[in-house]
Amino acid sequence: MPRANRRHRSRRPSRRATSPSMAEVRRRHRHQPVRRAERKVDNMVDGCGGHMTRRMSSFLAVGIALLWGTLLVAAQQPDEAGEGTPEAEAFEHYEQIRVVLASDQVEGIGEPAEALAPLAGRVAGNGAKAAAEQLASTKSLDDAREFFGALSASLVPKFLDAGLPGVYGFTCAMKKQPWAQRTKAVENPYFGKSMLTCGDPIEP
Repeated sequence: MPRANRRHRSRRPSRRATSPSMAEVRRRHRHQPVRRAERKVDNMVDGCGGHMTRRMSSFLAVGIALLWGTLLVAAQQPDEAGEGTPEAEAFEHYEQIRVVLASDQVEGIGEPAEALAPLAGRVAGNGAKAAAEQLASTKSLDDAREFFGALSASLVPKFLDAGLPGVYGFTCAMKKQPWAQRTKAVENPYFGKSMLTCGDPIEP
């Protein structure tokens, strides 16, 4: 073949595939066990994580159920000291009336007496409810004290039996009627300022 033709022939790329070197083969085989071990560890972690998550969810659900049950029971039961009971609610209104009478006043007892009436009936029966209703409608201080005496005869034993915190019982020797109040210092509602400190404590 002429030399000129050989000069213009294009070079064809070699079709011979290059095989990896022995060093490359050894490197690949050396890392395969490491990769397999990493995959096993990942699978174990995922499995343990799922198992632990399910166990934690179960424990959490049981804990919430127990807590909710405890709260429901506590809400349904009255406090040991009597708080939240009908006796405690009735005493709050009763004490408002007593304070007014101890100051020789009659104005201001109508509203608490009306609120007390249904509670008094619930705690001590219809007689106590009727006395509270009469007390709510009276305008006379003397009559108010009479109705208060009848009301106290029914309610005071209930207050003391309920063990209401900070509630003390007394008896008026002149009236021969009991009453209950929140403080230890005697404040007689039957005679007011004229005999404010007259009263004998009721022993538990």
